[in-house]
Amino acid sequence: MILEIIYRYAILLLALHALNYWAYFLQLKEYRWDRFIGSFDTFHDVKKIALQTFNVRYWYRPKFTLRALMSLFAGVALFLSVFVLLPVRYELLGLIAAPIAGTLGVLIINPFFWFIRRTVIFRARNRMRKFDGTVIGITGSVGKTSTKELLAHVLETKFSVERTQGNDNSEIGVALAALRIPLDTQFFIVEMGAYRRGEIKAICDIVRPKIGIITAIGDQHLSLFGSLENLRKTKFELIDALPQDGLRLVSGEDFHLTEASHIEMSRENISFTYKGEKFTVPILGKSRVSNLLAVIKVGEYLGIPLRQIAHALESIAPDLLYPKLYLAKKGGTIIDDTHNSSHESFLSVIDYLSVWEGYIKIVVTPGMIELGSRAREDHLRVGQALASVDKVFVTNPNFFEELNTSKNAILVVDHYVLLQKLEEFLSPKTVILFEGRMPKNVLDALTEKT
Repeated sequence: MILEIIYRYAILLLALHALNYWAYFLQLKEYRWDRFIGSFDTFHDVKKIALQTFNVRYWYRPKFTLRALMSLFAGVALFLSVFVLLPVRYELLGLIAAPIAGTLGVLIINPFFWFIRRTVIFRARNRMRKFDGTVIGITGSVGKTSTKELLAHVLETKFSVERTQGNDNSEIGVALAALRIPLDTQFFIVEMGAYRRGEIKAICDIVRPKIGIITAIGDQHLSLFGSLENLRKTKFELIDALPQDGLRLVSGEDFHLTEASHIEMSRENISFTYKGEKFTVPILGKSRVSNLLAVIKVGEYLGIPLRQIAHALESIAPDLLYPKLYLAKKGGTIIDDTHNSSHESFLSVIDYLSVWEGYIKIVVTPGMIELGSRAREDHLRVGQALASVDKVFVTNPNFFEELNTSKNAILVVDHYVLLQKLEEFLSPKTVILFEGRMPKNVLDALTEKT
């Protein structure tokens, strides 16, 4: 009897873990079925998700929003309604129902949130018709958030400025931001993200931008767009939405890295000269200079002197921008670049590591996601560039061989094992780069708290 009770509670614990993980996983994919389905592209993906679903050593939790809580509650209710009807001998098989129940829980509450979403977007669109300020839209494959923060910091020296927060760059995220900003704001800077054709246009229909910036266009999320042509056309929906008297700034066409001279990279900043003015900005990596030029050109267009722009950029808080530098335990250095990685941003931060001469250089990465047909090629390019570092820890097996092109990588999917191996390397002369989306428990465990 006692063994039966322990057995049942163990099954319930596994089911609770699975439901909790599934709520986290679906939220991570933004409740989008295209991104959800794309997560099962390879056998390694399926195996990884299956293991994480039932591995009670790691308790992944969703950010506890109303939608996540309602989805989780619905999933738990559905699972229990099945579990209590199962004979004891079939309860273990009933665990298969946990991920299914978690998915159905999202489907059940979807109509409610679809209605709320459309209502919020409708209200935001109407409210923005009363907005007399200027909307600046920013999109691109990489550098959107940092460009937004840099531009806001510059414009705040002369104007009242609002911006979308964090990486809330979806249609609903922008709509919620539009409902919050004061109508007498002079500039509203809007980061615009998309995974499909028409999604940038939908955001532009809400906010009606007058200035548009497209940062570098790469192949991030290519698997969702289907082709580079679709990706490019989607980003240019921002330019198509601008009025005739608007300002367009497109990377490679309206601003170029070659416009800057005397580019110098240090551990904590980048410096360069533009039109005779020297700029020193606490941002890491040469490739970021291109987007800085877009920021400078918008400032010039709006009448801010170059000297004032340079002073503003020099004073921006480094923790607003990726990559971020932290002091590690035992005196080493952590570089946090744990956002959606593209091969352009990955290559840029590998190049940045060259300034850490004399240090043991370690890279931790799961690789890059949603690259479609370009995935192997992009991982090979990164793998070749990783020859410049001492050790690479790859946490996802999908493209391990490509990332191990330089024969300095090892595969470590268990985070506890990874933490132990990294601690062995830590010293005052070690720099560890975390590149790409991954749970931050390992990074946090290594970082010196301030």
